[in-house]
Amino acid sequence: MGSANLSSIKRRMKSIKNTIKITKAMGVVANSKMRKCKLKLYSNNEFHKSMKDTMNKLLSNEEFDSNYMKARKSKKDLYVVLSSDMGLCGGYNNGIFTELEQDIKNNEEKPYILVCGQKGRDYFRRREYETIAEFVEISEIATLNESKMVLRKIISTYNSEDIGRVNIVYCKYVTPIEKKVVIEKLLPFNIEDNNKYEKNTNEVIEISNNIDCDELVEYYLSQKILNCMLNSRMCEQSFRIEATNNATKNGNELIDKLKIKYNRIRQSSITNEICEIIGGSEALK
Repeated sequence: MGSANLSSIKRRMKSIKNTIKITKAMGVVANSKMRKCKLKLYSNNEFHKSMKDTMNKLLSNEEFDSNYMKARKSKKDLYVVLSSDMGLCGGYNNGIFTELEQDIKNNEEKPYILVCGQKGRDYFRRREYETIAEFVEISEIATLNESKMVLRKIISTYNSEDIGRVNIVYCKYVTPIEKKVVIEKLLPFNIEDNNKYEKNTNEVIEISNNIDCDELVEYYLSQKILNCMLNSRMCEQSFRIEATNNATKNGNELIDKLKIKYNRIRQSSITNEICEIIGGSEALK
């Protein structure tokens, strides 16, 4: 019986060690991806900030007019949800889904869903939400072409359906420790706190004459979605690093406990054998 237990413990220890090798490898890959994503995100943050300031200056003037800025009476909302394609990233997806469900409770009508990521696709299919599009296997470092692809579907649905608002749900990267799920409105388009900008009427009239305001809003939204995608991917990799590190730590702790158990059973078996030998010797006397 003791020999069978020892064999079972050895097999379990071997299985855990193989799992630890996998989690360590996944952690190394996640670290590499995170470093690449960090460089892209930080440079994109600077561009996005300057683009936002420019749009604020334009919106501070009445001459800037876009169809995307007009409010709608419809109570039907569209949520753009950025989830992951793979698992083992801790509470990343659960945090997004929980925040979304809390926000949907306040809606009078069941919303449309546009989801990015296989985990989100599976989640909404199980709950029978109406999805207008499902984008999976987006690049590890999202590109402007991919954000434009998502935006085209948003715009076509917004123009063809009676939708009141379009919101994007994603995880915003603040620090390696602080990552928060946010829900931001994309349409109808407006940027808050634009009163601090002085009115530059002549400048805005000149810009408005040379460009299409709707096209400018669409370009800004494509950059906004790209920034959200990069933030989400950064958070995903950060969560994955934490999850793989915790899995490796727990695996090592479990192996230590199994080693103690293994040694106790082995010691007990040796002690029993010694006792049997001594008992046999005494019987021969």
